[in-house]
Amino acid sequence: MSDILVTLWLVLGAIAFLGALIALDAVQTWWGGRSRRALGNPRLEVAPGPYALGDRVRGQVTAAADQAMTIESVTFSLACSEHLNWVEVLYKGMEGEREERRFAAAEVWVEEESVPAPRQLARGEPLSLFAEFELPRDGPPTFTSEHAEICWTMTFRAAVAEGPSVVLRASVEVAPRRRVARTA
Repeated sequence: MSDILVTLWLVLGAIAFLGALIALDAVQTWWGGRSRRALGNPRLEVAPGPYALGDRVRGQVTAAADQAMTIESVTFSLACSEHLNWVEVLYKGMEGEREERRFAAAEVWVEEESVPAPRQLARGEPLSLFAEFELPRDGPPTFTSEHAEICWTMTFRAAVAEGPSVVLRASVEVAPRRRVARTA
């Protein structure tokens, strides 16, 4: 009888623990989206590419505040990052082999621009902010393969008083350089 009670106690404890985790996730989701909802679910728009290296890329955020709020700072950034994934064989034996997936990522180029923004937004007040960046002439193009990826991303970040920051991201497609054959 005591084994059944111990098992029941463990099951009830596990259910309570899972319930607490689900509630915590719901609170984090709500809190993380709080400023974004207050800003009227803003949109970051980047003109569709592909862009060539050396081109100018413009990003624009538009919104209409659903409630009064204070924006402390606004930054736009354009970044290039490399992502690698591979499989390492950790053990080979008679029973088989054990593999582990590995990941690595690095930001290889980034440029940021602070944008003046209204400190106070009234309910219903429209917000339209933009920034423009020049892609480096010697940068890599967008690339995706089974084990590697090079991606360009524009990010908008607004620090909001008494709330979480609003962060929006958009992919930017960068084409490889065109090679022109030389004629004799």
